[in-house]
Amino acid sequence: MDKHPVEWWRQQLGSRAAGSDFAPELRLERRFSAPDFEGELYFQRTELDVCQRMLVMLPRNFSGKCPGVLMPFYYPERIAGCEFTEPYTPYPAEKQLIAWGSMLVKKGYIVYAPETYHLNLTQEDARDDFSRWGRAAAELLRRHPDWTGMGKLIYDARLALDAMAEDPRVDADHLAVAGHSLGGKLAFYTGCMDERIKVMICSDFGIRWQQSNWGEAWYWGRRLPELQAAGAEQKELLASAGKPMFLIAGEFDDKSSQASLQPGDGFFNHATGHNPTPDSMEEAWRFLEKHL
Repeated sequence: MDKHPVEWWRQQLGSRAAGSDFAPELRLERRFSAPDFEGELYFQRTELDVCQRMLVMLPRNFSGKCPGVLMPFYYPERIAGCEFTEPYTPYPAEKQLIAWGSMLVKKGYIVYAPETYHLNLTQEDARDDFSRWGRAAAELLRRHPDWTGMGKLIYDARLALDAMAEDPRVDADHLAVAGHSLGGKLAFYTGCMDERIKVMICSDFGIRWQQSNWGEAWYWGRRLPELQAAGAEQKELLASAGKPMFLIAGEFDDKSSQASLQPGDGFFNHATGHNPTPDSMEEAWRFLEKHL
C-alpha cells in the first residue's frame, strides 16, 4: 500500500468553509475570431460572489469531437499569445514560448484556459502585479481558514475541467492537462488527482520541494512543513496516480528531477533557463499525441 496515496494528498489540501457551497454557473461573455483559432470567453462561478474568466480555443474548421487540453495559468491571454481585441497582435517571441494553447489548437485540440484566483478573489486593476498573490492568499485564508492555496488552485482548475468534459465538442475520453511554471504545478496536481485526465505535460515547476517556492501562502503555505515532516514527496503522488507525465526541465527542474518520474514518463532537460525551448515542446507534443 502506498505510504501517501492520492486520497491522503487530497486531505492535505484542506477544504472550503462550511456554508460556502454554490450552484455551478458558466456564462458566455463573447465569441471572437482570432487568426489561429475561434475563441469563446466565459465567466465561471468559483465562489458565491466570484467568477473566474476562462478562454475556450477551438480549432478552425474542425468536425466531430476533438481531444481536450486544460491549461490553467495566470490569465488566458498568455496561453493564447495575444490580447483578445482586434487586431489580435501576437505577443513578442519570448512570450510565445509559453503560448501553448496557440500551438495545440492548430494541431486539432480544444483548449480550456482558466485564470487563477489571484485575479478574481481581490478586485485590483494591475493584472501583472505579482504582489497581488499575497493579498489574494490572505483573502482566501479569511474566507476559508482550513483551505490551502494549492487546494483553491486545484478546485478552480477542476471546475474548468468539468466544463471541458461536458462540452459536446470535446471527446471526454481524451482529456489532458498541460502547463508551464505555475501552470506546471497545476497540471501536475490536477492531473494526478482527477481520473478524467489521461496525460500531463509539465514544464519547469519544481517536482522536488526544494526546487520551487512551494511554501508560499498561495501554494502549500503553512501546510508544507507538515508534509515534509510526514516524509511526503511529490514523486509519491505521481506514482499513486499511475498515469503518464512529460516533464520539461530547464532551471527549477534539472537533471535530478528525472529520478522522480515513473518508467515510461517523458523527460527533456534543455538546461537553458526557465522558458521551454521549441525542441522540448515538440518532444512534449509527440508524447501527448502518443498517450491521448
